[in-house]
Amino acid sequence: MAVNAANTKASLNDLLKDVYGDKLDNLRPDFGVLTNKIAFREAKKTGRDYVEAVHLTHEHSVTYGAGLQTLANIVPSIVDDAKIRGSAMTLRTAFSYDAAANMASDKGSFIDATKFKFQNLMESATYRLELQMLYGSSELGVVASANDGADTIVINAATWAPGIWAAAEGAPVSIYTAGGVLRVTTAVVAVAADTRTLTLTASTDLSAVIAGDRVVFAGSFGNEMVGLRSISAAGTGSGPASLYGISSASYSMWQGNVSAVGAANLTLKKIYDGLVPAVGKGLMEDVVVLVSPATFSTLANDEAALRRYTAKTSKGDRGVDSIQFVGANGSIEILIHPMVREQEAIAFPIKRAERVGASDLSFKTPGYGSDEMFHQLPDQTGFECRLYSEQSIFLPAPAKCVLFTGISNV
Repeated sequence: MAVNAANTKASLNDLLKDVYGDKLDNLRPDFGVLTNKIAFREAKKTGRDYVEAVHLTHEHSVTYGAGLQTLANIVPSIVDDAKIRGSAMTLRTAFSYDAAANMASDKGSFIDATKFKFQNLMESATYRLELQMLYGSSELGVVASANDGADTIVINAATWAPGIWAAAEGAPVSIYTAGGVLRVTTAVVAVAADTRTLTLTASTDLSAVIAGDRVVFAGSFGNEMVGLRSISAAGTGSGPASLYGISSASYSMWQGNVSAVGAANLTLKKIYDGLVPAVGKGLMEDVVVLVSPATFSTLANDEAALRRYTAKTSKGDRGVDSIQFVGANGSIEILIHPMVREQEAIAFPIKRAERVGASDLSFKTPGYGSDEMFHQLPDQTGFECRLYSEQSIFLPAPAKCVLFTGISNV
């Protein structure tokens, strides 16, 4: 029996909207740590950017002394516009006409046929979004060595995170020089986490690739948001010289903080010590410290840190989701993130962060009607569905962030 494409498409759009809705909360994966904790705020652009006013200095027109005093000259606080560049991302999947017709027959059939597919679609999009929020405008890894004959590269230990490369087989990647010149675009064939080795497409020319080159997802270079790592290290020499269009060299409150752990375990004391500069710049609020699973394991052995912890408290559950304790700033929550580099950790004031943009992850593609979520493929017998997002993490408090480096989990 012939498939009525128009009717099938209309039925699929209705079922998708009814079952999954627009916000997709029922499909958001647990590893979406940042997307779950940081709220999304829809905003309108001014030109290419979202513009937010930020205070960079205090008011300084203070007159001291009793009696008749000459008023101090007005020294107003400096306010500037932070320009937030949204990062657009579109992920596609497809269904043949036959599969689509079976899916569209009733709600039960639609759920059975799409639950796994859409769950994977949401996980894949969240994975890319989380990586941008962590390492956007940075790199996924820095090359330690390349073997042209074997089509392999080794990622250096300082930038390695198993969660970045888990299930990355097939992903197109590009390798750039430290100065931003493209070396080669290829794809990941295999990942060996124990040796930090990526096997790339056969016959990829790696003869020019050297230690220090940067690995990113193909197409992401210059098109990503600024991630937490760059925000935390802004103006320190380990991060960008400007943030959201404002020079970090001009304002101390627009400079992040880097704390070198010294090739040692990240302990409670080292977290306290690392937060001191941020507290000195006004950090008197709750912070989240994002750590790798390996770092969390060493921290869990710190008896002092276990005085208070948050966890799932169902009977028989002995593991913890996070460690929480009190510091000079207030509450400090140590949170596992599988994509955080094993030798780094990132501390930031969670309530200051938000996701700003035109659209959180949604099946509604710009330029189509509000109910148009399935589209006919132009050159194949089937339909495609797109998951779209346009947003950027905004954290107008780099001085209250800390990047911990040189962590050893041995």
